[in-house]
Amino acid sequence: MVIQLRWIRKVRSVSHRPNKRFLTNQAGFTLIETFLVLTIFFILMMVTVTVAAFHNEKKEIESFLLQLSKDLSLAQAYALNEQTRIEVYFQDDLNQYVILKGTKSILTRSIPTNIRYRAGSLDNYLVFNKNGHVPVFGTWTFSTKNHSYVFVVLIGRGRHYYYQEI
Repeated sequence: MVIQLRWIRKVRSVSHRPNKRFLTNQAGFTLIETFLVLTIFFILMMVTVTVAAFHNEKKEIESFLLQLSKDLSLAQAYALNEQTRIEVYFQDDLNQYVILKGTKSILTRSIPTNIRYRAGSLDNYLVFNKNGHVPVFGTWTFSTKNHSYVFVVLIGRGRHYYYQEI
């Protein structure tokens, strides 16, 4: 039993002694090591911001095209419900599109500033007859700095879709 107590006392006394090597070696990180870590951190941040901006631009144009698709479906449903002719006009100078019943505006929606509209074979307007059909078919092109999409309207029932140009 006496031996065990001595051993515990030795352990306690050793654990309370300061480590001379630890106390004398207080250099820490060098300036070069700190700059290296900060450089790697900033490079990772720049890559993340660049990728996020590219992804954000794509989501914005896809969101706009989805909204345009819903608005065209609304115009078609309005034409069927009211049994009247509905027109959709793109106004390049105002960067917006308008859905009209005669001369009365039903809906006006702006096109985001970074999205460029280019009239294709549909020019800048589309008409839904009173039965909801489209008398002509064609395309519009919407593009940003890095992405380009074609919006296609089919003849007849006014079905439409869009796809990304490669």
